[in-house]
Parts: sequence; structure tokens; C-alpha cells
Amino acid sequence: MDSEKTAPGTEYIPLWNNDGENPGKLRWGDSRTQRPRVLRVANVIVVGIIVYFLGVIVCHQCPRISEDEAEHIILNSPSPGYIRNQSQLYTSGPHLAGKNITQATYTRDLWNSYGIQTEIEEYEVLLNYPISHCLALLDGDTVEYEAELREDVVPEDPTSADPDAAPTFHGYSANGNVTGELVYANFGHIDDFRLLEKQGVNVSGKVVIVRYGSTFRGLKVKAAQGWYLLR
Repeated sequence: MDSEKTAPGTEYIPLWNNDGENPGKLRWGDSRTQRPRVLRVANVIVVGIIVYFLGVIVCHQCPRISEDEAEHIILNSPSPGYIRNQSQLYTSGPHLAGKNITQATYTRDLWNSYGIQTEIEEYEVLLNYPISHCLALLDGDTVEYEAELREDVVPEDPTSADPDAAPTFHGYSANGNVTGELVYANFGHIDDFRLLEKQGVNVSGKVVIVRYGSTFRGLKVKAAQGWYLLR
């Protein structure tokens, strides 16, 4: 008996020629079965060498700078003068959402000049703009005082006199006229409403006036509404 054919762990693959005849068997480990595996290993090695040398070339082309040089670039790019000019440009005209397309096109063209592909996209969204607004202090039916609802013009800043400046209004507020007793609530914090309550001042059904600053204006409205609902 052929010991090679009966050796334990030996596996054979049947081979067939084009005529369908079986010319014999191929044993695992034969050079004909090893050739594809050798080619795969060789391909992996070649690809690895190519990637390595490409990485070396790219790294050598990238300039290496020190930490101090990097800090200098960050602190001086862009320059203070450039930032000042850009700030002047973007604040010289109103840029309320959905308005002033010129600033949008300027920004698009600027980014394109940096090599960054930039386009202006248009979206249909819910926005509201005021048609008219009024804040007046009444004594019966007599108007004692009416607020301008506009900041004073600064002589050295011509942009402060822009007639197209965004009017003062609270975004997404409801339409309507509201008349009631006036209550002053400082900055409109919860603690301010607590103080009014301790002083015996009821804000329910009143018009509350608060100072600007210290907290977000929307939170002032929320605090007044929440305090009203809790009463």
C-alpha cells in the first residue's frame, strides 16, 4: 500500500482535464496550490512598500514648525486689521434672517476665493417680521409718553442712522394690542418676581417692563409667563 496515500492528515483534490477525464489527484502542499497564495503575499508586500514610500514623501513635503511658530501663526492669522475690517463690514448693515443677500454673496465669494467650494442654499422656513410696533404710556386715553423703540444715532457711526435697520420686536411673538397696568421687574429674574410678590405686587394681567441684559431676553418672557401661570 502506498504510504503517501494513507498518511494521516493528507487531503487530495480531484483534478479534471478539459475532456472531463480525471487525470489524477492534487495533494495540498503541491507547488500548484501554493502559487496563488504566494502571489497574494507578494502583492501585499508590494502595496505596503508603495504606501510606506508615499507616506515618507508626503511627510517630507509638509513643513514642520515649532510650537512657538504655530502659536505665532494662530495669533497673527488673520491680522487685527483684517478682523476689524470684517467686523465693520458685517455690522454695517442689517443681517436679519432672510434679509441682506449681499452679505451672503460676499461670504460665498470670499470662501470660494480660499478654494472652499461654497454655494448659497435657499430654505422655506417660518419667519416673521414686524409691520408696525408701538410702546406708549397712557393716562386714560391720553398718551403721556411714546418710546422711539430705536437706539439713538451715534454721529461718528453713520451705520447707526440706517433707515433699514432691523426694527425692535420679539421674534415669533403674537400679534395684537395689549393694554394694562405697568409693573417694573428689574432684570426679569425669578428672584425679581419673588421680590414683587413679597412687596404685595401682583403681576397677573399686568404689562411687565424689565431691563435689558443679565439674562437672555427670551428667559425674561418665560419667567414672567411662568410666574403668571403659577399664581
